[in-house]
Order: sequence, then C-alpha cells, then structure tokens
Amino acid sequence: MNGPALPPPLPSPLPPPGEVTAFGAYEMLRLHRPGARHLVVALTGLGDASRPYAGFEFQSSLQDLPEVDAVLLRDTSRSWWLNPEGWAELVAALRALAAARPYASISLLGLSLGARGALALAGELPQARVLALSPPYTLDRARHGRWVVRHARWLEAHAAGAGSDSRLVGDPARYLLAFGDDEPIDLASLALFEAAGWPGLFLLPGALHNLARVLKERRRLGRVIALLASGAPMPAVAAAMGALAAHPHVYGLRMLAARRLLFQGELRAADEALEEAWAVVGAQSPRLGRLLWLRHGLDPAPPPRAVLEALPCATLDMTLEGGASLSFRSSEAVRVPGPVLLGPLALLRLRLPGATRAVLTLRAEAPPRLNAGGATPLTAFRPEGAGWRPLAQSPAPQQPLRVELPLEEGEAELLLHRPGFFSGFDAEGTADQFAWAMRLRELALAPG
Repeated sequence: MNGPALPPPLPSPLPPPGEVTAFGAYEMLRLHRPGARHLVVALTGLGDASRPYAGFEFQSSLQDLPEVDAVLLRDTSRSWWLNPEGWAELVAALRALAAARPYASISLLGLSLGARGALALAGELPQARVLALSPPYTLDRARHGRWVVRHARWLEAHAAGAGSDSRLVGDPARYLLAFGDDEPIDLASLALFEAAGWPGLFLLPGALHNLARVLKERRRLGRVIALLASGAPMPAVAAAMGALAAHPHVYGLRMLAARRLLFQGELRAADEALEEAWAVVGAQSPRLGRLLWLRHGLDPAPPPRAVLEALPCATLDMTLEGGASLSFRSSEAVRVPGPVLLGPLALLRLRLPGATRAVLTLRAEAPPRLNAGGATPLTAFRPEGAGWRPLAQSPAPQQPLRVELPLEEGEAELLLHRPGFFSGFDAEGTADQFAWAMRLRELALAPG
C-alpha cells in the first residue's frame, strides 16, 4: 500500500522550521532542534483539517523530547493519502529532511487516517520504523466491504481505493501495528492484517479506536513516543503501551468471531469463543462484557440478575419532565439523533421522587430484520428474588408497551427483553457497528 506513484522532484530549500508548508493536498509543520539525533514523522488522524496544529495528537509529547526533530503531517483533503496533488513534492521533502542530518533513527507515527499514511510512506522512507495506531488494512470498499474506512467522501468522489491493500515493505522488525478492542471495525482490520501474515501486530485491552487518547489517559503516550523516537526495539514500545501480541487466537479475534456467530444464530460456537476470550482478559475488556450482555439477550429468558450485574455494560442517563429520570444499562445504550438504541436486554432504573406507583409507556421499535433465529416480542420484567417476573408484553413489535410499577422510595427497576439484534456491520458490511434490538422513540413516565 503506497501513495500515488509520481517521480518526486528535489526540493530546495528544505521546508523552514516552525512554519506550515503546503504540498498540494498535504501540509507539513517542521519542529527543529539543533543537535537532534532522531527524526519522527507524525501523521494526524481524521480530525479537522481547518484547525491549527495545536490540536495535533502527538505534538506535545514530541515537543518534550530534546534530541528529536519532528515533522507533523496532515492530509487536508482526507484522501487517506491517495490524493496525487502534492504527493511527489511531499515525499521529496521528507527524503531531503531524512538525509539532511545523520539521524540515529527515523520513525513514522500515525493514528487511523495517519496510520494509513505512515504505512504508505514506509515504502518511501525504507530506513524508517513504523508505529501505526488503528490502521485500516485497505481502502478497497468494493472488495472488502464499506466498513473498511469510516470517512469515504474523497474515495467515493474519485472512485478510489482499489488495489490499496497494505503491503509489507522492507524489514518486518520495523513495524508495530496496534489496535484497540472496543470496535468491531478495528478487530476486523486486525484480522485482515493477521490473515495477510503481517508481523508486529498488537492489541490493547479496553482501548477505543483513538489509541493516542487512550495512551494519554493511561499516562503511557509520552513514554511510548520517547521509546519510539530513541530507536528502542519495537517489542519495548509495545510493552510500554501495555499491548498484547496478536495471533490467530488472540482474544480480540475470538470476540470478533463470537459476534459473527451470534448474528448467524450459532450460539454454542459463539459461547466457546466468548469463554476463550473471557479467560484471557475478563472484565479488562468492557466490550467483551457488552458482548456477553448481547449473548444473554439472545436466550429465550433473561439470565439471573447477578450474571448481568457482574458484567461491564454501556450506560445512558435521561432526564424526563417533572423531575423524573431514567438510567439504562445494556450491551448498547446510545442516543443517536432522536431515538435511543438499546441491545436485546436493557435494564432501566426509574426515579420519580415522591411517587409510590408509576406508569411507564414506551415504544421501542424492532429492527427491520433480526439476526438468524431472532424473535421480535418486547417483554418487560421486574426483579423478583434472584431472577425476574414478567409484567407485560407489547401487542406487536412496533406498538407501545405499557407497564404499571410500584415504586420504593420513588424508584424501580425494569428489564426489557427482545431476543435478537441487527447491525449494519454484521448484516451489510457497513461501518454502522451498533448491535441494537430496540429503537426507543416514545417514552413517558407518570405517577400511577
């Protein structure tokens, strides 16, 4: 996977330090230190190309390293480094900078869109080590599915992406590719790299797609960049990240397999994959806990309360009129513009101060189609002992559900259950990863 193939002219003079230099669709900010022994070329993620470089993911960490020259790059057209406008000039400038001083090490560092750029530039700077955070394996949506890239406006406008599968160039030991386990898209990208035989693949438990932010929150980013910039071995960089080496049976790929099996209705095979993954990381991976919530929701009856209480889940709070409030716990609990999306099991905690009874009315639409073996009834339960007692069921999947509830000190719990789910990622190969069973559009809570 390389950028546009054009013969690069030699630039003269070198891009000035401290100023943004434009190369067609690309921009460069050079941070120069007299006597620097190392060079790091850092590429930003999708971001907002109109914002100043102050918001660059790696800038503050790079500025803290006294022996490092840094070059910050961004693709202003968001072409995933395919835009030919200025590519040759950019490559020539980078080669000139790399040759301007006898650097002890040169490194490429990128996140998401920038990680794709780092892999593209790996062939142009064969002496550079490459740290790619959450890289896509390909931009070829026609061949691999629309999920492979999130922001595809430039690709669609230019009918681009074919032939963009990642290609290993040079010494395999110079590559470190890291992924989080929170999003199926990242796990699917990891699976493609692994299937293609790439080395240096690692997985971070409990990490979102934006690994730069995750590492910063975990107080690891500065150490990781310092090790990379100093030429430390890539396994040492991975250890500083807290990452696990990826292999065909790494827990994240078992999670991905389990989700695919759940959608296909192969529950027993999914259980085996989930058990393998839980044995490795357990609650260290909130996404794995949410997958288990999803799995329990596909059974005909909900599990004991203690089973759900022991698992990580998604949460969402809502404020209603009259001082009432609702909190949701589910495998998915996200408010998209308008409705709330929930998984097959959704635990609701109602708060209506001063009331002793309440009537909850809601309409939770079912998906247009469900996974294999899925059913559509929406049933409401209330806690009873270690389990649940059914209260009501909607007359039809798209019709409202009405539940009368006694309140203790103005509060009550309610479990909603619809055994099935849909997601664009699983069903249609899109970037829509929400695995939802209920689209909550209408909700009212009033004293009984």
